[in-house]
Amino acid sequence: MIAIVISFGISLYSLVEIGYPEFTINQWQYEQYQSNDAFWENHPQRFPPELKGKAAKKPSEYKLTKMRKKYYKIALNNERRNGFQSLVKSLIFFLISMVVFFIHWKLFKKTNTKIYR
Repeated sequence: MIAIVISFGISLYSLVEIGYPEFTINQWQYEQYQSNDAFWENHPQRFPPELKGKAAKKPSEYKLTKMRKKYYKIALNNERRNGFQSLVKSLIFFLISMVVFFIHWKLFKKTNTKIYR
């Protein structure tokens, strides 16, 4: 029963992750997409390898906003995908738990029938 309850809880959270990834995305990731400045400060293109440790020139606000929105959409899609993966794992765990539960239930019922009669 404990395994069934745990898998049910994980499944519910996975559904939230799929339906509302803005809520379940980790705080650091969420914060970096809230403004162009935060995005640029944390973006890998700020220090491209070809500049050998020097910062790249900051793009225009329009281009930076476009980049930020694009990468935010990718991050949300990754969060949804993670939710789907977690949901599938949880459902597999749930099915296995149910099979084991019913096997034990049948065995218990079969061995304890004489006690209760």
